[in-house]
Amino acid sequence: EDTEDDAAAGHHAAGDLILNWQMTSPVEWEGNAMTINNFLGELVQLKAERYMPYSEEEAADYGFDSPQYRIRLKTESGDKTLVIGQNISDTEAYGRIDGSPYLFTFNRSLLTQTGQPVLDFYGSFAALVNITDVGRLTLVLDGEDYVSEVFNPTTEEIKAAEEAGKEKPEPHYTLNGKNANYQNEKKNNLFTKYYQALIAVKVAGFDTEAHPDADDAIYSITYEMRNEDEDIHLDFVPRDEKTLYLIKNGAYTELYVSRKDFTSDESVDSPGVIYALQLLEDGIRQQEAYGTAASTTEGKAA
Repeated sequence: EDTEDDAAAGHHAAGDLILNWQMTSPVEWEGNAMTINNFLGELVQLKAERYMPYSEEEAADYGFDSPQYRIRLKTESGDKTLVIGQNISDTEAYGRIDGSPYLFTFNRSLLTQTGQPVLDFYGSFAALVNITDVGRLTLVLDGEDYVSEVFNPTTEEIKAAEEAGKEKPEPHYTLNGKNANYQNEKKNNLFTKYYQALIAVKVAGFDTEAHPDADDAIYSITYEMRNEDEDIHLDFVPRDEKTLYLIKNGAYTELYVSRKDFTSDESVDSPGVIYALQLLEDGIRQQEAYGTAASTTEGKAA
């Protein structure tokens, strides 16, 4: 059976082992598959323990006037809505099926996901883009462009090269025309650190009342795909001292992100976007300085 609640709708193809979800309320966005699937997995384990007669006039007595959850189930026999009312104790809660003249109690300890913030049911990232899909990447910080050509071979490209007897394709990255494929002393590739910082920008909350203008963005990120997927353009507009509105492909998402995802400089291992860019630029300068020094040494030796 396919199932959906009032806020999410799942879509899956034959043979898929993972359900993907699209949230529709309070805002439209990709769902958090793990949270939703875990929640639904717990729902199917629920069993009624006691049945009691019920009338709509009693809704407030059992918490059905403001339920914890309303879950619409689509089945072959028709749609049904499960309503979870108030808790009776640490282990029991009220439930009912819309339209039924009965309510029931059930063991609520089975619902470990109950009470989670709504945001937890949403995909966490502003744009989680696989680096193998990207051909060009542009970051704009306060009006300055940082453009990268990106090539990270897919498994299929590596396999095709092997079958053709060609050399294995290697990743190649640039930043504003300079070679950015640089490793630090810990053998960490600083371009992939920079890329990880970009895709790690996370959704922090909802704001359905605002109307931000992309022209006011202080940061933007553009992923130009090298496959058939649609390009992704993100604009980040100031909301307050701590957060930024998120605009995706010209449309306000009704979501915002934390400024810290851009400005954090507390960790070299998990830098914010600006710090990751700084580390990459420093690495490129060191790489260029080393190359210049090596050329000078070779010249003197000659």
